[in-house]
Amino acid sequence: MAVELETARPFFSRQVTKEAIVEIAMSERLVIFAGAGVTLDRSGLGWSEFVSGLLEDYIENGEQRSRVLERMRDLQSASVAAQLYQKNHGESFRDRLTDRLRVLLYNGGQWQKGRLATNLATLLLVMNQKRSQDDGDGVGGSCIVTPNYDDYIFQELVEVVRRQSEDNPDLSLGDPLLEFPTEIDPLSFSSVRKGELGYSQELAMAAWISDDDFPRAVDSTCIHLHGFVPRSHQPGPKGSVSEYRHPVVSEQDYFITAEYSFGALNKLFSQASVLIVGASMTDPPLLRALAATAEEATREGRRRYALVPMQDGLGAADKASLQKMIRERYQHFGVKPVFADYYGQAQQFIEEVTVCAQLSKPSEYQRSELRYGKRLSDWWNSWSVEIAQDEETDWQWLFHELLNTAVVALSALLESSADEKFKIELWIRTSPQHTREMKLWATSLGTLADEELSRTAQISSDSEYTSIQAFIAGRPVTRSLGENDKSQRWRTYVGLPLTWKPPEGGTITVGAITIASMSAGSDSSLNSSANKHKRAQAIEFIDDLGSTLVSPSAEDWHSYCDEIMGTLFEEEFEDD
Repeated sequence: MAVELETARPFFSRQVTKEAIVEIAMSERLVIFAGAGVTLDRSGLGWSEFVSGLLEDYIENGEQRSRVLERMRDLQSASVAAQLYQKNHGESFRDRLTDRLRVLLYNGGQWQKGRLATNLATLLLVMNQKRSQDDGDGVGGSCIVTPNYDDYIFQELVEVVRRQSEDNPDLSLGDPLLEFPTEIDPLSFSSVRKGELGYSQELAMAAWISDDDFPRAVDSTCIHLHGFVPRSHQPGPKGSVSEYRHPVVSEQDYFITAEYSFGALNKLFSQASVLIVGASMTDPPLLRALAATAEEATREGRRRYALVPMQDGLGAADKASLQKMIRERYQHFGVKPVFADYYGQAQQFIEEVTVCAQLSKPSEYQRSELRYGKRLSDWWNSWSVEIAQDEETDWQWLFHELLNTAVVALSALLESSADEKFKIELWIRTSPQHTREMKLWATSLGTLADEELSRTAQISSDSEYTSIQAFIAGRPVTRSLGENDKSQRWRTYVGLPLTWKPPEGGTITVGAITIASMSAGSDSSLNSSANKHKRAQAIEFIDDLGSTLVSPSAEDWHSYCDEIMGTLFEEEFEDD
């Protein structure tokens, strides 16, 4: 009963959440299993969308394709796609299928990305740096292992290491290391032959499998289990970001590679604590490796956690019952679930583990001035006093003017038609010590006469407000009304979460900003497939504006406002 009552509290207020943060941060060695949720957080696409994209050339009608996919499991549909590619492209089918996946992964742009991949890369670097400082560069360290195809995590590792090297030239940081379970691609035609009992291979496992000190703390290692599809299609040297491995797509592909994936995971799980993020605990090699190493992990005191978002709209009783069942199943594999309320809390959880790991005494995180709740309260106390309640400035007017000016700039950046009308709304996380709600703080449509009468809404997964949906997702979200839906004036929405990073570190989400258009569907410049680059520029501009609006620094505010207001009233000043 105590556990069930605990989950009724806000996620970061729960004792079980705080204990998990501390225990993970104090791990000497940590294996982070990063599942498909990391790709979804960066691209906005899940496995179903990728399979649909593979089938697009064969089932052109989108609605029909969706109906077909609803009646087949994703992996079964992927096998259909692989078979169709093989019929049409012969022995080059894997290359053609990979080319199509590359388009799906990267052609949509990065404007919808969340912070999960970045936070995982940062956590890995922090854990390894601490290990190196305590025990030397040659000791075993932590790593990330993933079944994903994309290079999002590895590219973030490259970027995080680059920034750290520039900021701290004296640090001993090696280049990020890219590894695979086998020495060569198990899905290349030269390494796969079909026998009487199906597919078999004569492949050597990668050398690191038998290295007790792998991964080393001096390296930032990312291991790809199911192939690697970087942005560039040109092959490169081993361990480089352009190295190419065919992706595991079909059921046969999984049969071919399952033993190698298990071997890699079994080696990693037998020597380190484990954190599972963005995965549904259904992958057979993952489950097999967890089961095989469970007894040893318990004996050696290695912690094994899985982050499990429960954003499903269940009632309290049903959710408690489901959580109980999940606990029992995960215990079967020696894993402890940590139940988050929303998908976006995964990236914040990783942020908190990183903050905790950087403390001189991680065990004191729960009482630290840098714990999540204290940082959030400090932001609100500073922002509400320095900005929202500053009696020397008419902030309501200034908020409105900034947003109204942003609408003009937005239209120009999007090169939208004169008929398309926009509005921008700013929503703020208010009084976080006492409530779980957000408030409409300002709008481009006009000033709010009385703050007390401003619209408020609970932070909930079933909220009708795009700003709240973006807040709980932790990444930009879009919403469009059907072209025949005339129930609302505003038809297309793009919501962006807004974050603030205190000087001591530890980014938190404190609000959201939403763009709304009166045009629906493809008629809106926010949706146009031919407008991707312009849309990305416009989104970046609005994101920068929103980040300034939620900053509690009066100095930053006045500097930004002077720049914007100078532009706004330039002609008036010239006339004077």
